[in-house]
Amino acid sequence: MTGQFKTVLGVLPFLIPLFVLELGLMVFALLDVIQRQRVRGGNKIIWIVVIVAISVIGPLVYLILGREEATVDTGPTVSVPAPAMTAPTVSKKGSQTAIKTEGLTKEYGKIRALDNLDLEVPGNIVFGFLGPNGAGKTTTVKLLTGFARPTAGMAWVAGERVSPDNLQIQANCGLLPDVPAFYGWMSGREFLHYVGDLHSLTRAEIRSRTEELLDLVDLKQAAGRRVGGYSRGMKQRLGIAQALMNRPKVLFMDEPTSALDPIGRREVLALIHRLRETATIFMSTHILSDVERVCDLVGIIDKGRLLTVSTVEGLQKRYARSTFEMEFMEDASAFTDSLKKVGWLAEPTMVVENGTPLVRVRAVDVERARRELPRLISESGLTLSRYEMSLPGLEEIFVQIVGQGGAR
Repeated sequence: MTGQFKTVLGVLPFLIPLFVLELGLMVFALLDVIQRQRVRGGNKIIWIVVIVAISVIGPLVYLILGREEATVDTGPTVSVPAPAMTAPTVSKKGSQTAIKTEGLTKEYGKIRALDNLDLEVPGNIVFGFLGPNGAGKTTTVKLLTGFARPTAGMAWVAGERVSPDNLQIQANCGLLPDVPAFYGWMSGREFLHYVGDLHSLTRAEIRSRTEELLDLVDLKQAAGRRVGGYSRGMKQRLGIAQALMNRPKVLFMDEPTSALDPIGRREVLALIHRLRETATIFMSTHILSDVERVCDLVGIIDKGRLLTVSTVEGLQKRYARSTFEMEFMEDASAFTDSLKKVGWLAEPTMVVENGTPLVRVRAVDVERARRELPRLISESGLTLSRYEMSLPGLEEIFVQIVGQGGAR
């Protein structure tokens, strides 16, 4: 009996490592089954039984045969009602639809945050989404990115039906929230590596894309510093970088320049202008001058309802003031007096600004003034140095549309 006991004690140092190895493999395999989105055959319970019941061989069988690799889990197949309703993948600027909604509605109790939104955004443009606080802008972004379920209606982004279960939406989209959140103990480079892991990029892709984006947003020198020590503007630029990590087809940006100084704003707007070559930008902002500088198309929303969609130039023409301004090289008093006799003009006045005569006149009939006023100027014999119809700024148009409750 003593000899057998000594034999067991002699073998024990060899058995313990094998036991620890077996236990470690089993725990690793079980955790992998639980966390993995897909396993071969689709039944996780069977693989758990195999791992536990077949000892060392079970974990090895699972690790070799059971794991199913996929860069993106597309989730359940989504049925689209009809091919014509599906937004096709974007290829060329403005040629196809990147974002499409039909009757999209969201209610929180008795509050209707979004009311029957019908919207189409062409591909590879910068779309400015404007509205006062509480208008429904953030709700729209949450619905389009799959972070909220609509009460009614449907939406498609980059050809995919939007659903919280459709992970392809996250693969096709990038999101910059109003106030980006970070792990303060990470460095900027570590955070981008972490985002790359979330998108299932390879290690080589993560490294190359991280360095590319750090250079793009001018954070290369600060990439090794803790994010907790970044300024608000630096965090905003890091937020832009993480939103671009997966090379999105559609990029949602909520107040992208709100925390930046004038130089930073100019750089980010230039970046947004370049990004539309490869992505559609859906930009929600209250800085209307930014919209005038970079947006190809503008949508104005208030109280959950879409009021108008147009280009900035189209809105300026639609809401153009009926005032014409003319600068002359000579004294224009006689010409101003002659305009008082024209029935489709009113209130002609002449002022001198910096030594130059300036005539202002309001048109009673704008279309006729556009046609006939140049002829009257030509017949006057005066030397014209400037002639323009006064155009309102986007801020004035925005206030007017929201105040009226819709575009006229």
